Parts: sequence; structure tokens; C-alpha cells
Amino acid sequence: MVGTQEITSYTDLIDHPELDSTSSKLIQTILSSPDDEHKRLIENLQSVIHNLETKVFEISEPKVKVTEHQIPVKQCLHCKTVNRAMFPPDIKARVQYGTRIKRRITYLFANHFIPYERVTDYFADVYGHKISEGTVNNALRQQYYSLGGWDEDTKRNITGSEVVHFDESGMRESGKTKWVHVASTKEFTYYSIHESRGSKAIDDIGILPEFKGIAVHDGYKPYFKYRKCNHVLCNAHHIRELRCIYESFGIEDKLSKKIDNIFFSYEMIESYFEYFSTKLINRILKALTEAWDKQWVY
Repeated sequence: MVGTQEITSYTDLIDHPELDSTSSKLIQTILSSPDDEHKRLIENLQSVIHNLETKVFEISEPKVKVTEHQIPVKQCLHCKTVNRAMFPPDIKARVQYGTRIKRRITYLFANHFIPYERVTDYFADVYGHKISEGTVNNALRQQYYSLGGWDEDTKRNITGSEVVHFDESGMRESGKTKWVHVASTKEFTYYSIHESRGSKAIDDIGILPEFKGIAVHDGYKPYFKYRKCNHVLCNAHHIRELRCIYESFGIEDKLSKKIDNIFFSYEMIESYFEYFSTKLINRILKALTEAWDKQWVY
């Protein structure tokens, strides 16, 4: 026996998958000579020294499994009362989708930002089972409500943090422009969609009005209305604006390519003075002084 394949004839030995082409040719040559010595050589080849192994990682064939639950319904012979057993607690309808499908929907939409239509395409292409966009929406709603008070806990944790980043960005919903507001720390991120970009949305969300730490943002004017906290301007925006300045003046080659690692400060601005007009220098210094006095920058 070689490996796990039993050898019952010389032909089996020649065709054995563990033998390379050279060994097969040798055996074929030996078979053409019927003497006892060559036969003993063939018998010696049946001693396995060791096995060679390979591993192939593969996923199982994706498919939707349907489980039917049946419960008995019985009637009392005397009082005629109808009695029936109970379905499992997660069974709410005669036909429904299971927990794993709902989790997969949530994962695709929330973790990978895949739109409803493409989520339905995914199930059709991968599992051969088309789900509706209504199913996607219902699954997401159920998953959200199952979180309980998690979103409020997140808001409280962010509000109690020392440093929080705030931003807002436009988006389209049902043909209308709305705004995605975000408040984030290293540990928590809170998103909220609102029709307003400014103070009304900030008040409704409720994080910044009660925040007492350091608020980092892009300098959007409504943020400065909230005075319980200190305000710091985002250096990513500073670098972007400075890059615009030196590219507009055509001085890109004269400036450091490591601008992304330079902290926004008086010293950095002074290093650019030779390229700026006196009027522009005065405007920059005035803006920096006002920002420093209001603790808008470090």
C-alpha cells in the first residue's frame, strides 16, 4: 500500500498519484523484464518513507437553508378546546428570514456602505435567492432597535470625552439634500442625518451644546456659538489651505514636501513670508492672533 491507496497490481503502482514521472518510467522498464530481481525492486517501492501533504482552504458552497417548524394542534374530546404548542420565540410570522441573513444584511450595509439595491444583488448572485429592498430596510430597523439604548450611551460617552472631532457633510436622500453630522473620538463615533446643517441640527443632536472639552472642527461658524467648550481648528484643513496658497503662488518646488508633518504655527507661516505680499502677511498674522486669543489653535 502506498499512502492510502491499496495496490493490487503493477498497473496500480504505475498510475499511483504519489509517484513522479521518473519513477513511473522506471517501473515500466522493470515490468518489461520479468526476472525475480526486478520484481523484488517493485516490492521494495511499496514501503512508504513519508507522506507529502498539501492544504487547500476553501469556503463552503453558499446556499439558503429553509427550516420548517411544525407544532401539534389538538382538541379536547370533552370540552372541545383547541390547544397548540408554541413556536420558538424568534418565529414571528408564517414565512420570515432568519437571524443570520439579517446579520449579513446589516454587515454589508453598515460596515461596507453597500446600498440597498446592491445588497439585494449580492444575495441573488451569491445565494441564488433574491430579497427585496423592503426586506433590507426591515432587517436594518430590527437590528437598530435591538441595540436598545446603545446610541444614547454613545452620545453620553462622546459628550464626556476630553477631545471630540465634529464635522458635517451633505448627502442626497429621496432627491433632497440632507446633512450627515458626525462626532467622534478614538473609541466612539456618532452619526446623525438632519435636514439642517447648522445650529438646529447641532441642538437636536445634543452633543456639542453640553460638551465641555476641546472641540476640533473645520471652523464652520455655527460651531463657535457653543461656549461651554474650547475650540480648536483642524490641522488637516490648515494644511489643505496652505497647500492651496503655495500651489497658487507657483512655489511648490521651493517648499518642503513634508508639509503634511508640519504643525500649524507662527514659525511655519514665517517660513513662507518671502513668498507672500505684505498685505497677505498682515492678514495671516491677524487671523492667527485672533485664533490664538480665542484658543482656536494650539
